[in-house]
Amino acid sequence: MGYELIQLNTLNLKTNTALGIDLNFNANGVFTPLYTELNQAYANLKNLIQTIPGDRFYHPSYGCNLMNVLFEPSSMELKEYINTTILQSIIKWLPYLTVTGLEIKTAEDDPDFPHHIHITLTTELNGIELQPVIIFANENGIVTIK
Repeated sequence: MGYELIQLNTLNLKTNTALGIDLNFNANGVFTPLYTELNQAYANLKNLIQTIPGDRFYHPSYGCNLMNVLFEPSSMELKEYINTTILQSIIKWLPYLTVTGLEIKTAEDDPDFPHHIHITLTTELNGIELQPVIIFANENGIVTIK
């Protein structure tokens, strides 16, 4: 017998009940609680992108293989692989998000571009757009995710 999945189209807008935590420390060295589904979904997305498969105990396939490919030589195949890697990870691990845009720029697109790769990812949760996730990778091996 199969299970019936029921999609609830509600958002938790209660500001006094934390749904989870942001994995980045705040200034006091503790995790910041997240009080809305929008903030929690955004934190989940950033965590998924930053996690390399094999890093999570008991979830060896969790993550996005993005960190292993960012510093490969720029090519059209690399851009397609990054696109596929991000989309497949979101579909598998965060199916409640809808990807509305994925823009990948490399130095091949613009020789004066200051970063090796610049990725802008926009998503929605129940029709509400989340803050874009922006990923910068430079030739020195430094990755910044905002």
